[in-house]
Amino acid sequence: MIGRKQEIAILNKLYESGRSQFVAVYGRKRVGKTYLVSIYGLLVRNSFMGVSS
Repeated sequence: MIGRKQEIAILNKLYESGRSQFVAVYGRKRVGKTYLVSIYGLLVRNSFMGVSS
């Protein structure tokens, strides 16, 4: 993902905390919020399953 290093780092920190978290992704329309969450979900699922991209 281009230009989303900070957001990915925040999501990684929350995911790797080992605690249940409620995360709200917010911002202006059409900036890629859904795309960010969708791609991050795939990355986490693939790493959990041992699949590398």
